[in-house]
Amino acid sequence: MFEQYGLHLAIACAAVAILYGIVVARWIVAQPAGNEKCRASPRPSRKVPAPT
Repeated sequence: MFEQYGLHLAIACAAVAILYGIVVARWIVAQPAGNEKCRASPRPSRKVPAPT
């Protein structure tokens, strides 16, 4: 049975995964930025220490 519908199953799973990704991304973007204390705090720097 899976030999017959394997490609269709794979395409359906890929479509579901893409839709899930879109929904989750939109949900994350819609979340509040936090309270005033969180927004006022400086972001951590990404400086890499110099090699010694």
